[in-house]
Amino acid sequence: MNILLSDLRTFKKLIYEQKYLDHFLQISIRKVNHFTLRIFQMFFSFY
Repeated sequence: MNILLSDLRTFKKLIYEQKYLDHFLQISIRKVNHFTLRIFQMFFSFY
């Protein structure tokens, strides 16, 4: 019973961390996309 409870706790923690990670990844992907767009604009402006 005690083991099950601790497993449940770690499971909830994992789910929470996963949501946080997904959110962080979305933000970083957006930043990277913005950054690459800027680089492409600079690169094409030379031509």
